[in-house]
Amino acid sequence: MMGGATGVLSCLGVASLVASQGACSGGTEPVGETSEMTELAAICAVARGRTLLFGGHGAYNDLFGLRARIVRFDRGAKRAAVVHDGEGNVIDASCPGGGTIAALVRRVRPGTPDVVRDYWLLVSRDDGDTWRRSELPPQDSLAYVELLDARRGWVLGYGGAFATNDGGVSWSAVPDPPDAELVKNLLGWPRGGGAVTFQEGRLELRDGRLAIRRSRELGAGVKVQCIARSGRDRLLAIVKTEDAGRRRAGALEVRLPGLETVREIEGLPEDFVCGNAAGGPRGAAVAGANVDSAGFFGISHSAFALADGASELGRLRTKSEREAVLAFDGPRPIVGQAVLTGAAFRVRVRRSR
Repeated sequence: MMGGATGVLSCLGVASLVASQGACSGGTEPVGETSEMTELAAICAVARGRTLLFGGHGAYNDLFGLRARIVRFDRGAKRAAVVHDGEGNVIDASCPGGGTIAALVRRVRPGTPDVVRDYWLLVSRDDGDTWRRSELPPQDSLAYVELLDARRGWVLGYGGAFATNDGGVSWSAVPDPPDAELVKNLLGWPRGGGAVTFQEGRLELRDGRLAIRRSRELGAGVKVQCIARSGRDRLLAIVKTEDAGRRRAGALEVRLPGLETVREIEGLPEDFVCGNAAGGPRGAAVAGANVDSAGFFGISHSAFALADGASELGRLRTKSEREAVLAFDGPRPIVGQAVLTGAAFRVRVRRSR
């Protein structure tokens, strides 16, 4: 269906984070680098030139040793500011705009087995100047927060989902939540007041209570890997196709609310496996790793971006130590990554000019 473009480094116009042997103009600029964070879960670009990082600080991959951290870079500032340092670990964040930010924190309850956890939101209404704690319904396995705006959104986990219509003051259980494997695949659609999910080769349009209102099968041998907004009423779906035993990665741009394919997009290596994705007003970006013929993740991670009107995904400059975390600052992609410097991990963030 869609051919790969392994090793092809193409220019993306406005998304000039792309490396192309010096052929692209514009280049990248550093947002910042910090040792105040060792685990990066999410990035948000907000008003006044601010970039916020969400994650933890402590021993690598040791949830018991991590501290919940929110770090802020102000444009032009030489140092990062730690705006929250508390118990637990930030595992996800959502920044719908208008000053609203929500970070989901998980803490293993002291003196209990790892399976007993507490969750809460850290919420800001002023682009990260101040934060308050918002309690969540008791739940053993929350993993994601997705806000449509300052009032509407969901927290989701492998045991259920909860919706709010008052900015997190109150939460109600979703009566028929998505299956566990769909939780991480949910993408909010603010204009429609609902969300898009996927499973296997099917895209699903859901309402504010996460009930399915429309679905579309993409065809035999096609499986969706991840999705991201690529415009006002468009999304980019990274897919894996299998034809006569050959597997290839590709991409489709899809229009909402009809879920019809607008176009096919080239540019991904055939063995690309998507790990996370992000969208902006005029583009999208995906990050992941390659899988070798034996089915194991390769040591090299990669990321790709699609600019508005481009026919091909172009490779972004990334390090290879860990998978990149993506965001958008207007139309410009941002890449954040934990990189090994010396004997410790630091988080480094860059954006296109």
